[in-house]
Amino acid sequence: MSKFNDTLGGWGGKGSDLRLGLDVGDRQSRWAAMDVPTGEVREGVMTTTPEGVDECFAEVRGCIVLMEAGTHSHWLARKLNELGQRAVVTDPAVLGGGGRRRRKNDRNDARELMELARDVGRPRLKELWQRPEAYQEDLALMRMRDAAVRARTLLANATRGTVKQFGERVDKHSVASLPKFARLALSEQVHGLVEPALEQVDALTKTVDRYDTQVAEYLRRRPESERLLQVHGVGPVTAGVFMAVVGDPKRFKRSRDVAAYVGLVPGIDQSGDQDPQLRISKTGDALARRVLVQCAHYIMSANGQDSALRRWALSLAGDAKNKARKRRAVVALARRLAVLLHRLWVSGERYEPLRGVKQEGAQAA
Repeated sequence: MSKFNDTLGGWGGKGSDLRLGLDVGDRQSRWAAMDVPTGEVREGVMTTTPEGVDECFAEVRGCIVLMEAGTHSHWLARKLNELGQRAVVTDPAVLGGGGRRRRKNDRNDARELMELARDVGRPRLKELWQRPEAYQEDLALMRMRDAAVRARTLLANATRGTVKQFGERVDKHSVASLPKFARLALSEQVHGLVEPALEQVDALTKTVDRYDTQVAEYLRRRPESERLLQVHGVGPVTAGVFMAVVGDPKRFKRSRDVAAYVGLVPGIDQSGDQDPQLRISKTGDALARRVLVQCAHYIMSANGQDSALRRWALSLAGDAKNKARKRRAVVALARRLAVLLHRLWVSGERYEPLRGVKQEGAQAA
């Protein structure tokens, strides 16, 4: 029979092996713990704050705590490790995997995580790499900049669509310069309608500029970013996002594993003779995937410089009349770009845009 408590005080000691499952909530987290040698189980609730963690775990050491990856998992894992526990973060899919139906509530999730905690260190349970605090700050910076850019774009597009309803139009300008030209082109009536949105666009432009300054400072702290910026079409934002998401490049044994990490490889659903071609998995960080796809679009556009990457992607796209084929070529280029950036990062090699093309030309001669 389990005992309910808000702390682990008075438990553990010599010969104990405490395994705890932590179902993390935004305000409160439910936990279930077992002392493996004795089989005793305790359950409880803690507030999802640093103070709540201190109160719950202050009197025990060496407890293995298993939790799902989520918004709070990064700081919780760091806090628990500081208190002398071993925090393990795993994929949320381990709970009720395979699509089977189950009775889902916080208590059941905590107890199931507690049972899985007994497999920590075995191949059955996959432990997720936890980003150090410095890398987490870098990634948060890139995500906040992306949020400001998307909010500004949303307001700018809403403004352009609104003025068309009154027979007026704002010519094509950059989002940052849109308010200036809109104030000159619109009638007094329509201008009064969209002016609050234009003011917000101006404010968000200043916000984006401030974030760009911070991104530049971040890349100066990471001189290896110059290796990624060698590739034409890869700018400070893409390099910053890629480095923040990957974190430690040495944790990938092969560069091609990075493409799978950001979800740019096709999913697999093979059974017997059936092996259908699936869409990309879209696992991992969506921001990293998006900036890589944007780079691929730029490299394949008329503004892209001649390179082996560009030639290869354009050959996949064909005459560009088949839009589905072009989309596949863009994704394939983004996947190859992820592999290339990681390779340049870990090897320190100089990027040669026409490396393979030059060799082919020499052989033909």
